[in-house]
Formats: sequence, structure tokens, C-alpha cells
Amino acid sequence: MTNITPRESMEAYLRVLDPPESWDPVPAIALARFRARVEEAEATRAHRSSRAWRWLAAVSAVCLVLVMMPATRAGAQRLWDVFFSQRLEMVRIEIDRLPRSFTDQRIEMVGANMQVATLEEATQHVRFVPRLPDPAWDTSIAASVAGPRRLLVAGSISVEARVDVRDLESAARRAGLSDVQFPPAWDGARIGVHSSPIAVAEYPRFQLAQVLPLAITTPPGFELGAFTERVLRIGGLAPSAAREYAAQMAAAPFAMFAVSPKDALTMQRVTVGTAQGTLVHNVNADGTPGDVVLVWTTTDRLYMLTGRLADAELLAIADAIR
Repeated sequence: MTNITPRESMEAYLRVLDPPESWDPVPAIALARFRARVEEAEATRAHRSSRAWRWLAAVSAVCLVLVMMPATRAGAQRLWDVFFSQRLEMVRIEIDRLPRSFTDQRIEMVGANMQVATLEEATQHVRFVPRLPDPAWDTSIAASVAGPRRLLVAGSISVEARVDVRDLESAARRAGLSDVQFPPAWDGARIGVHSSPIAVAEYPRFQLAQVLPLAITTPPGFELGAFTERVLRIGGLAPSAAREYAAQMAAAPFAMFAVSPKDALTMQRVTVGTAQGTLVHNVNADGTPGDVVLVWTTTDRLYMLTGRLADAELLAIADAIR
């Protein structure tokens, strides 16, 4: 397979970041339309494939992502700073403590949601070559990848949050954080998170979804590290942990998924090849084990592998993606 160069990846992302003419500035309407599209996709798929489409709803959790990037690259004529996240972390915070003005984001999905016949057709839709596990690389996964395979594509997702300093200050006071303040200059700042189109490969026992690294837009000069430290504090993270995340984010870009302590799941850090990832074990409402999700990033991809497999099987499948 041919590899996409960093320049080609960036050009593809810049095309994704172009705001669509249909962009709806009303969050409630945008969210309702997004949910309707996901529900329609689920209704037209078989039982197993619907799980892959429900993953699209999970992708929209990026709206709660607090994305931290290093020093800004603002230009005099730039309306937005654009960054690309090459790392992903998950952190447990009390999401309910954050004001709704921040968590009720504007969501837009642009592009086709459909099944495709070949890898080449998928490439045409998502504008990158999807990578699949190769049994020749690791023969232990042959049984896992056996059986019919379905390829699906979905549009790109853009999510935008608007900073309301008054609401955030009130949330900090309710949390008893007298030392957490938000500069007036941050008021009205818009933080956007954008994915490329999504490729999903569905096997009988697991699903593999992948996108290019997430792109993040902020107003020029916006201090995302400092902003994120304050938001994490409101969410209940200890001051030392919030500062540590801020320092790491200042050194290298990464995206952070906020997970509520109320969510019935466990998270474990793992290594996939030379990359770092997270294993998430879901628990069903009746207390039985649910799907296991493996999320990891490389320099040019974000992967999500989902199935009811043993941890070792999922890691072996991930290692066989070349």
C-alpha cells in the first residue's frame, strides 16, 4: 500500500476544516440532526454492523475533549490556529460540573455514510488508505480475522465549543475553587475539534475504525494549556494532576477524552508497537462484561478496535496493522 505523506495529510485536513455551507449555528438543531443521521444509519444496518455505526456517536464525545497544544502559531492574518493531535489520553472528571454552555457543542457531520465494496473505494471516500490487520505478520490472529469482512465509510465530524467565562467562573465557585479564574480575554473563544472522514472495517468478531490525527482550531494566541488546567480542576482533578497534564501538553500535542466516573468501565494503559494506547473494558447494565475497546494513535492515525475478545487478541490484531 502507498503511504500518505505528512504534507498530503495536512492538505487533506485543511480541506476538512473548510466550514460547510450547511453549518447550523444552533447547537440543539445540529445535535438533533447528528443523532438522527446516526439512528438512520443504525436502522439500515444488520445487528452486528450497527455496533460499528454506534461508534460514530462515541466519536462525537470529542465534543468533551479538552485539547492541549504547545505554543501558538498565530499569524497576523490567521483567524484560527490549526494543530494536529498525535497522542490521545483519557481522564476521569466530573463532566456534570462543567457548564452546559461548554459541554453543549455544535456538531456537524459532513460526507457519506455507506458500505463500500473495496479498499480502493473506501480510499476514494476517506482520502487516505485504510490499514487492515495482516495475518501474515502475525499468524496467531488468523482465526480472529477469518470470515467475511465489511467496509464502511462515514463523513468527517466537526465539533465546536464556545468559552463562556461567566459560566466557567460560576462553575469554579460552585466547586469551591477560589483560585481558579478565567481571563476576560478568553470569553467567546471557540475551540473546534475536527476529524477526517472515518473508515470502518467490520469483521465477524471485531470492528476497526480509523481516522487521520484529529485537527484542533483555536483563536490565535489562545492559551489552551492554561485553559485546560482550569477546566480539569473544575472537573475534580487534583491540582497536581491538572498541572502535570498542562506541562505535558505544552511539550507535545495530544487530545484528551473526558470520561465520567459514573461510566461503568475500566481503563488500562498499554503499548501497541511503539505507540501508547488505552484498553477500555465496558460493563453492561446487568453487570456482565461488555465490549473491550482498544484506542491508540500513531504519527498519522487514530485507531479504535472494538470486540469481545481477550486483551491479548486485541493487542495482537493491533500489532498486525501495518
